[in-house]
Amino acid sequence: MSTVYRDATLPIEARIDDLLSQMTLAEKVGQLCQQPMLDYQQHRDDYLAGVRAGRWGSRILADTAWAGNAPGENVDPCQLNEIQRAAVEHSRLGIPLLFARDVIYGQATVLPIPLAQAASWNPELVQQAYRVIAREAASLGIHWTFAPMLDIARDPRWGRTIETSGEDPWLTAQFAAAVVKGFQGDDLSAADSLMACAKHFVGYAAVEGGRDYDTTELSDNTLHNVHLPPFQAAIEAGVGSVMTGFCDFGGTPVTAHGELIRGWLKQQQNFDGLVISDWGSIADLTHFGIAQDALRAAELALQAGVDMAMTHEAYEDKLDQLVLQGRIKEALLDDAVRRVLRAKFRCGLFERPYVDEEWHKRELRRPEHLALAQRLAEQSIVL
Repeated sequence: MSTVYRDATLPIEARIDDLLSQMTLAEKVGQLCQQPMLDYQQHRDDYLAGVRAGRWGSRILADTAWAGNAPGENVDPCQLNEIQRAAVEHSRLGIPLLFARDVIYGQATVLPIPLAQAASWNPELVQQAYRVIAREAASLGIHWTFAPMLDIARDPRWGRTIETSGEDPWLTAQFAAAVVKGFQGDDLSAADSLMACAKHFVGYAAVEGGRDYDTTELSDNTLHNVHLPPFQAAIEAGVGSVMTGFCDFGGTPVTAHGELIRGWLKQQQNFDGLVISDWGSIADLTHFGIAQDALRAAELALQAGVDMAMTHEAYEDKLDQLVLQGRIKEALLDDAVRRVLRAKFRCGLFERPYVDEEWHKRELRRPEHLALAQRLAEQSIVL
């Protein structure tokens, strides 16, 4: 077995080529599956066995099926190291897992909500604040966060408006770049950096009547001049990942919208990071009525350009069938796997898979972190 991919002196693409050439179909599919590992202690042996078998490429840290800005104490770095050890030391190829979590406006230190942050008109301060938050999250063993949220919210009936920067695309674009740079720092492979994720691509806040998961109807002018500029700003800032939205766009669910994902994002913008679905949004394609079953839903999502499924069941045990049946070319699968591996190499996980289990005790809620959060809160007040 070649170990060229372990040589940190080589270019990342050469390392990916070597690793990808050695992977089985099952191992490739596993890299595209994100497992929440709910009730970890209750199912610990089964989860660790799955990691050793290479069934999953990432874990989303969620205490329940509901994501959000939950307290940092719910993340156990010792547990994450245990899971990572199973992947790195006991799987065939030793590919580390990406640990992901919603770190939306704080980890242990809590910042004002993003809508309030935008009211500060101070992206430089926001970038400093997210650099602090990145260090706190990284100290717990987190590698990847699902922020910033770049939806343009112009209907107050929509329930997630507080997670946005508001109604203005220019201002949202400024904060998009600030948050990405804050999370990722100058070097994504550094121990204190997090890979950011621009979401929800695209038009999620423009749903009819403010009804979540509903239909979005946008003209080309509104799409390109209002809703896409914040994503373009995030891409220019180097964002490592993008998440698709739950809504449909002109009758086609965004998670299956190849013109937007593979066309605008990957080809026109030359985005070489990874695209992940939102929670269960691939399986939801059956509810939208464009896929008769989970197999067809997985086929549509991968063809459209969704590289990783948030919640593993959307791709696990389906993508291999699609390849073996000839419905998906393995080259298309390989492109998605390459993007996941690229993210892991860029995050430095092959060189630094484990977290110092004592680090968080020195990092969380430091006085200077709290002072920075208070300063941002003061600047966010609107009279």
